[in-house]
Amino acid sequence: MFSQETLAILSLVFLVGAIAVGFIKKLNVGIIAIGLALVLGKIAGLPDGKIFSGFSVKMFITLAGVTFLFGMAQANGTLSLLGRKIIASAGKQTRLIPIAMYIFGFVVSAMGPGPIPAHALVAAFGVPLALQMKADPVFICAMGHLGAMGGCGSPLSPTAIIGENLWDKLNMPMTITGPQFTGTAAYFTIFAIFMYVVWGGWKLSGDNPIKLSDLPRFDKKQSFTLIGMFIVALIVLFLKYNIGLVAFLVAIILIILKAGDEKQCFKGMPWGTIMMVCGVGTLMKEVIELGGISLITNALISIMSGFTGVMIFGIASGILSLFSSTSGVVMPTMIPMIPNIASSIELNPVAMEISCVIVANCAGFSPASSCGSALLGRWSALEDLSTDQTNKIFMRLFRFSLGGMVFMSILNILGLWKLFC
Repeated sequence: MFSQETLAILSLVFLVGAIAVGFIKKLNVGIIAIGLALVLGKIAGLPDGKIFSGFSVKMFITLAGVTFLFGMAQANGTLSLLGRKIIASAGKQTRLIPIAMYIFGFVVSAMGPGPIPAHALVAAFGVPLALQMKADPVFICAMGHLGAMGGCGSPLSPTAIIGENLWDKLNMPMTITGPQFTGTAAYFTIFAIFMYVVWGGWKLSGDNPIKLSDLPRFDKKQSFTLIGMFIVALIVLFLKYNIGLVAFLVAIILIILKAGDEKQCFKGMPWGTIMMVCGVGTLMKEVIELGGISLITNALISIMSGFTGVMIFGIASGILSLFSSTSGVVMPTMIPMIPNIASSIELNPVAMEISCVIVANCAGFSPASSCGSALLGRWSALEDLSTDQTNKIFMRLFRFSLGGMVFMSILNILGLWKLFC
């Protein structure tokens, strides 16, 4: 029989091992975590019921419902046409296109699809748009990607849903719904304004290749889909119903009205992400129970102070996110530490959660992550880039990722979070 201290250390070894194997072998960390949860559980003498309890059915249904509905919106062209109309709204004012890209990314992410589909759409529109304008694709797309990250705190977005589900398990007296949305929106809007100025966005010239007059109206299917998404938002925001259950109900009605195809909806769902979130949660439940999280918490407390705590917590989240998924790994790993750290050195727990989300999201600009890889992949598909060009773009994106983490950390140390918490 192992001692409690040994089990705590062993649980951390299993957690780090799952992340490392997933990163090195390019495998889904959630699937690895579920397998390791069985091994760790049996070593610790946990019954099967205890192991199963870590798999959140509520999280699974919520994420499945949201992505099912918005998979329909993506499949029937609703999100694509909406994005084109937003960009076309800049008209001949080319200098407004980066701002339109930010709004596009924000709206798509906040409506419910979340940042990952928004990143894909931003890259799909942004790279060819920038090339036609003879502008920098990294700048044009970065503005859209920042918008997608700014909108991820919306109560309808999967990132926020994951955050709220993890927060509920902590039994904290305060809510994060409002602060999470306003906080992430403010941080990324400030970052976008800064980048617009640094890159000289107002100097852009040339014609907007996307003309509002050339775009079609939303067809019957797309109009029904927009109405459905609006209804979901109203029910969730005002009646406080679970968004996953509501999304499934609205999606069924839309399918009956022939606004979408069931098979296309299933095909558009990010099953890998859903299983990653729920799988890591299964292993994390055991790590928490066996004392592994307490070891990490104590290590972080030893290098934190009341002044630097929020910043250090964000940096730790960002570093972890360079090698793993923000929603699937970073948030389930870091958020459970918040109560003990906050109470030990008198930090604002809501500020810690916001810091975790914003800094970790900035790591997404890395070419090994969602938005960085989408941008590089789209650019490579449109232009015959040499190895040297590809490497330069790779390093630019990686530097931008690290720069974003530094910028957000500076905002944290300046106490921007005090406006929302």
